[in-house]
Amino acid sequence: IVSADPRSGTITPLGRDNRLYGGVQMVRDGSGFVMTLAADDRPADLFAADPSFKKMTRLTELNPWLGAKAVPRSELVSYRDVDGKQLYGVLRYPVGYEKGRKYPTVFELYETFFDNGFNSRAALLANHGYAVFHPSVNLVVGRPGEAWVKGVTSAANRLIDLGIADPDRLGVHGTSYGGYATALLITQ
Repeated sequence: IVSADPRSGTITPLGRDNRLYGGVQMVRDGSGFVMTLAADDRPADLFAADPSFKKMTRLTELNPWLGAKAVPRSELVSYRDVDGKQLYGVLRYPVGYEKGRKYPTVFELYETFFDNGFNSRAALLANHGYAVFHPSVNLVVGRPGEAWVKGVTSAANRLIDLGIADPDRLGVHGTSYGGYATALLITQ
């Protein structure tokens, strides 16, 4: 989070951490900010901050029942598509992940990879022993099917090479544009 002075062009860092800030809005009188804030792969809550972002006040606790529940750990994974372009995706490990064990893996598709914030579908699957991967692809106008084949198969191969994905138990899922991409991908 930074403060930018439009007159001088000065940028002042206010804070940097591993939490996800969303929808940051200044309050009407300029005395602070409101935003959603999520940490540790947990769902976001509403927070208020003073203008310096030094004092943060939690305004909601929307999912207290999740406090004692296991949620998947996420990690950004890099891979190259078949054209050699560097891509990234978010991997959500199965709850109770054991290194060296291969897991059934579901690829959740959309236009690009998601952030590493809480994802209810991924949490459900991860609690049932699945790895969940949100790949990015290099979309090319007029050739979306080709882009999905190049990007998702490369992501699958990367997770197989890392020893995470079981090559005999791979799945694909998507909603909205991701549903279209899923239908396209499974025909290839």
